[in-house]
Amino acid sequence: MKILIVNGAPRSGKDLFCNYAFINRPMIYAFSTVDRVKQVALFAGWSGEKDDKGRKFLSDLKDAMTEYNDIPYEYTIEAIKEEIRKLEQQSEHGAKDAIFIVQSREPKDIQRWVEQHDAKTLFIYREGLNQTWNNHADSEVANYDYDYYLNNGLDKSYWETRTVEFIDQIRKEKWESHI
Repeated sequence: MKILIVNGAPRSGKDLFCNYAFINRPMIYAFSTVDRVKQVALFAGWSGEKDDKGRKFLSDLKDAMTEYNDIPYEYTIEAIKEEIRKLEQQSEHGAKDAIFIVQSREPKDIQRWVEQHDAKTLFIYREGLNQTWNNHADSEVANYDYDYYLNNGLDKSYWETRTVEFIDQIRKEKWESHI
């Protein structure tokens, strides 16, 4: 199995990358370290909108949840383990050929995935997407030396083709991750 940590500025194409990979290639599973944070945020009254106010709220809430009990990371690990259990029950190969894509923002969190799980990292960017952000999670996305960099052109057909080519490329590479 492989764990691929994906990051990029807001609106760079991370979700679309995950969707295209999932739709076009088997054994792709996508997670985010803010999945549980979003659930808590909705319960706390967040509208679901990713405007500046919402993005700052999510960033601050993730920081608090990480400091309190590390649940953003632990929840993601448990979600991956659950998929691995399902794959082991369904297939003789188990999760051997699976690629687990994890969206993670903060450089210290990305480094943790690399060190503890032998994950590889991908930075997705779009030319001309120059904005300033009101929270550290968004403003620090480029502060890491990623293994791979992909430029998401504005054309969705190009982005889908490039995503599939990238997934095929890493599937052939000889690295493995672990949980």
